[in-house]
Amino acid sequence: MPVNTLMTAEEYAFLLNDSRARVAVVEAEAAPRLAAVRERCPWLRAIFVVDGRAPGTLDWHEALACAKPMAETARTSREDIVYWGYTSGSTGTPKAAVHSHKDFVAAADLVGVGVFGLGAADLVFSASKLYFAFGLGNSLYFPARVGAAGGPRPERITPSWPST
Repeated sequence: MPVNTLMTAEEYAFLLNDSRARVAVVEAEAAPRLAAVRERCPWLRAIFVVDGRAPGTLDWHEALACAKPMAETARTSREDIVYWGYTSGSTGTPKAAVHSHKDFVAAADLVGVGVFGLGAADLVFSASKLYFAFGLGNSLYFPARVGAAGGPRPERITPSWPST
């Protein structure tokens, strides 16, 4: 469930409780906002921080170093849920739009290949971030479907990007 890294602590609390998320993996800048509402999120068991720490959180890289390698991939089916994408909440509180594996394949085929014409030799750049459904498709699963590459950027893209 990718979410906007610029949300407030209250917005994070809503999503964590609505989804009943047990784990959050966040950037260092967002960690204090999640830590501030953690006590109000009864399902949340751990907050992992990538490239940083905050009180009451765990280091993502340390956890990965301790993790036991898996010999097999998870057994899934086309109907299994792969993604919860929350709406912006423009008509009220945000709502989870739940997607299965087959939904991602269909979107990659219909939009990535059918509309954009992506092929294996392409390199895709999307100004839209991975926490937006359009950015997730453009930067990740549209290129992956055809063996192309995506180039997401961590910084916020502005009209003056890249700076000269």
